[in-house]
Order: sequence, then structure tokens, then C-alpha cells
Amino acid sequence: MATNPIESALGWVKDQATFLQTLLVDTLHWPADEKVERVADIAFGWSEDDLRSQGLLESQLQEGQVWQVQPFRTDQPWGIFLLEFNRPDLFSAKGGMTGATGVLRKVLRGLVPSRRRDPELKAW
Repeated sequence: MATNPIESALGWVKDQATFLQTLLVDTLHWPADEKVERVADIAFGWSEDDLRSQGLLESQLQEGQVWQVQPFRTDQPWGIFLLEFNRPDLFSAKGGMTGATGVLRKVLRGLVPSRRRDPELKAW
């Protein structure tokens, strides 16, 4: 059983519509416009070049891209990044999610320097 509202909401997320409504709007109280139907409507992508991932994203992530949901408040202390893996085994710790060569670790390494270069973007 889920221990907090975010964890519980994640259990209900099955597609973009439930992600937007159940997690963002209902749980996180994200002020999303009712007309928003797709994540791409409220997010921007980070490419392999942006993240300096050298072929990692193309082979392991859908469309070789990481999405970042745009912040809707200026005082927002956190960010939401979406990664859709090509295979379920890539989402596990054994499959390379974490660790020195993990997909998530490499994506985060690519994001940190990129965030520091643009003073308009928050650093999380």
C-alpha cells in the first residue's frame, strides 16, 4: 500500500491523461489548463546533444528524449522529468536505472551542467 499521496497517485497513472489529471492536477495541484491533453503541451524535451549522452538515450529511451514539465509557479521548488524506457528491464536497478553506468544517473549528469548555464532556469 502506498505511503503518501504522490506514491498513491503514481499507482493510478496509466497514460498521459491520468498522469496529467491524477498526478499533476489532483495530487500536486498543478494549475494546468483543462485543454491540455498531452505531456508535450506542457513540457519541453532534452535531446541527447543537450544532455551530452553520446547515444545513450537513443538506445534506451523512447524517441531518445527526456521531457521536463514546465514549472507553472515562480516559487516552485522542484521539477518533474519524464523518461520512457524502451524495455521494462531498463527501469530496474539491475537493468541500469542507477549505478555508475545507469541511464538515470547519466541523464542527471547531463542536466546539472545544462541547468547551471541558464540563469533563467531553476536549479533543483
